[in-house]
Amino acid sequence: MDSAAGPRPYSPSVTPTDSRHALAALLAARVGLVAMACDDEQRAVSMVLAAAAGTRRPLFRWSVTDGLTRLDVPPEPRPWYDSDVVAVLRNIRDSRLAATYVLLDLHPYLTDPVVVRLLKDVATAPLPSRNTIVLVSPQVDVPDDLDHITLRFPVAFPDRAEREAIVDGVLAAEALAPCVVWVDEIEKGIATGGTEGDSGASRRLLGTFLTWLAEHRAPVFVVATANDITALPPELIRKGRFDEIFFLDLPDEPTRAQIVTIHARVHGLALAPDEAVALAAAAPQFSGAELEAAVVAATYGAYARGTVLAAADVLAEIRATRPLATVVDGRIGQLRAWAAPRTIPA
Repeated sequence: MDSAAGPRPYSPSVTPTDSRHALAALLAARVGLVAMACDDEQRAVSMVLAAAAGTRRPLFRWSVTDGLTRLDVPPEPRPWYDSDVVAVLRNIRDSRLAATYVLLDLHPYLTDPVVVRLLKDVATAPLPSRNTIVLVSPQVDVPDDLDHITLRFPVAFPDRAEREAIVDGVLAAEALAPCVVWVDEIEKGIATGGTEGDSGASRRLLGTFLTWLAEHRAPVFVVATANDITALPPELIRKGRFDEIFFLDLPDEPTRAQIVTIHARVHGLALAPDEAVALAAAAPQFSGAELEAAVVAATYGAYARGTVLAAADVLAEIRATRPLATVVDGRIGQLRAWAAPRTIPA
């Protein structure tokens, strides 16, 4: 790329909703270095968390006080690496995990030539193993050596329409009652941090939603999903807001057989019952999404070879995949331990 072209900013006129879609596209494309200058740190991190959800790539957060921790799964009690920025960047550079790393308040370190060199190494690494670093700070003045490879991404405060969306949704639900309101991945849309960077608007919206949950009389049934229930404020999940909490564990073997059969059928492969059972048995601790990904990868592989998709292709992809539950087994165990006395098995 011609460095004379300068940085590649996104238009500040992009709406918050469009920004989230654009950020998701950037992460999916594995852009190496993204800078988000923002006083509302919680909002920026939430945007990255929501955008990264569709990439199926691990997401990490680093700060000098907390070190490096995983965001897309239940957190471990201690960070994976220490708080030394050079050590962390070396780990990121040498990792072939193809993950996204949100680094908070890195700007004081951008005068260190070692830090600059490591950031450049990460940002220009070859695909498909390239990691993405997202710099989140009140100000991100990158040095000239990084300027041409840094994509600046704006973080706009919620506009009035976005802030009132939840209120409008509540009123619409009551007008349509009786009805069911489905809130997907609620922890990504509910502000739980202590930031007042938006003058408390997010907190006031949360308060409005909580009050409505407790006091509404219209026959509106609310169902919400959460990947990380620990990210939700306690006042949201107490009795009177949500009446019950159900825990949906990883699918058992018969369920996995049904899942892989459905996804195989979508891609033109009619599995015999014994084939579905064999594939399910070969995929312990696989999630439904991981089974789908195995079928999709097998489909691409068969197409590239010029062959017809077969059960053996799916089996090969399953055997080549290490499911997330085995990578973060400790966290899955913690989640199950937390859920056992507090939730109802789904």
